[in-house]
Amino acid sequence: MKRRGKVWAGVLPSLFLWLLFPGAAVRAQTARPPSFLAEKYDVSAYVDAAAQGINAVARVDFRAQEVSGTVRVELHENLDVRDVKGPDGKTLPFQRENENPLYLTVSLPTPVGAGKTTTLTFSYGGYLANEENSPVPNIRVASINKDWAYLLLPSRWFPLTNFPSNRFTGTFHLNVPDNMAVAGTGKSEAPQPLPARSPAESSRLMYTFRCDQAEPNGSFVAGPLQLNPKQAEGISVAVYAPRTDSGRAQEFANIVAHQEIIFSDLFGSLPEPDLTVIQLPDGTLRDFAAPGVLMLSHRIWDPKISDRTLSRLVASQWWGNQVLPASTSDVWISDGLARYSEELYAEQNFGKEAGLKAIDEFAVGSLMYDNSAPVAQSARLIPYSSEYRSVVMNKGAMLFHMLRVQMNDLAFKSLLHSFYATHQGKTATVQEF
Repeated sequence: MKRRGKVWAGVLPSLFLWLLFPGAAVRAQTARPPSFLAEKYDVSAYVDAAAQGINAVARVDFRAQEVSGTVRVELHENLDVRDVKGPDGKTLPFQRENENPLYLTVSLPTPVGAGKTTTLTFSYGGYLANEENSPVPNIRVASINKDWAYLLLPSRWFPLTNFPSNRFTGTFHLNVPDNMAVAGTGKSEAPQPLPARSPAESSRLMYTFRCDQAEPNGSFVAGPLQLNPKQAEGISVAVYAPRTDSGRAQEFANIVAHQEIIFSDLFGSLPEPDLTVIQLPDGTLRDFAAPGVLMLSHRIWDPKISDRTLSRLVASQWWGNQVLPASTSDVWISDGLARYSEELYAEQNFGKEAGLKAIDEFAVGSLMYDNSAPVAQSARLIPYSSEYRSVVMNKGAMLFHMLRVQMNDLAFKSLLHSFYATHQGKTATVQEF
C-alpha cells in the first residue's frame, strides 16, 4: 500500500487543479461548428486486393447547420476524388485544401438554408496499403492486401464530417475477393456471389451491411474469417476469426456477455445488446471499438490476457458509441470513462484489490507524459499515441476516479446512470459534468 500512496501523492495535485479550473482551457479549444453534417450514407466499395486499394462511390445526405454554399468533408489523402455530383447529377467543383489536404471542399451552385438537406455523390479511389498519409499519423487504420483488408472509421475511407462527433445511418456494400469474409458494423446480409470482371480475376462476393441506428458506423474487416455464432447469458455474440483461432469463441462470448450485463446494471441498457468480436491482423491498432463491434489484434487474441481490454471495448459501447465527445477536446470524457470502466469491471468481478490494481495502472500511466498537454487540450495529441493514452485515457480515468472519491459509490454510479440516460444518442462536453 505504500507504493500506492506515493503514486497518489504525485498525481492528485495536478488533477485537482485541472478539475477546479477547466473553463479557460475548454473555451480556448472550442472550434467553429461545421456548416453541413452528414446524416445518411450509401457507400459501394470495390476492394482491389491486387492493387491494394479501393474504388468507391459514396452517396451522402447532408443537413445544413447554417446557410452555406460549401460542403467540407474529411477523406483519406490517398483517395483521389474523380467526380462529385449534386442532386441533379451535374458535376460540382471541388478541391483539396492546401494547408490540410485531409479536407475536401465542394462548392454548391446555390446556398442551402439552415435545416435543409442536399445530396452529393462522390466517386473516388486509391491506394491503401500502409500508414502513408494516414489521418492517424504513423498508424495503419486502413490497409488492403491479398490476405486481409480493414477499413476503420478513423481512416476516413469515405467522406466524413465533424469526426469524431458525428453519427449517421447508412448502407455499406463491400465487393471483395471470394476468399475473404467481411465483418463489421450494422446488420449483414448473406453475401451475394459476383462473376469475375476478367479471366485473370477470381470470383467475387458482395457483402451488404445496413446501419439503421445513427451511430459512428463504417468499420470493417475482411479476411480469412470464420463466423462462430454463440450465446451467453441471453446475449448473442458473433465471433469472427480464422479457423485456427476459432476454438475459444465461446470463451470470448462468455466474457463479453458478462461484461455487458455488469455495465448494463451500472449505466443502463444498450439499444441493441448483441455484440460482434472480430480478429484484426497484426500491424494496426491493438484494439478498436465500433458500434456493436469489438476488435482485437491477433497478438492479443486470448480471452484470458485480453479480459481487461475487452471490458474497455465493451464499455465503449456506452462511452464512445452511444455517448460521443462533442469535440476532440472532449474525448477524455468517452475514452476516460471507457478506461475507468476497466476498474469498475475488475472490482465487481474480481474484488476490491483488482480494482485498486487497475487504479495504480491508471495513475502511473497518467504521469508518463504529464507535460504533453492538459486534458482539456487533448485535440493537440495524436490519437492512439503513447501521449494520448497517458493524458486522455489514463488521466481521464483518474479524473473520474477522483470524482468517485469525492462522492460515495452509490452517488457516483447514480451519476453515471443518469448521465448516460440524458446523453444517449448525443454528445457530451466537459461543462456537462
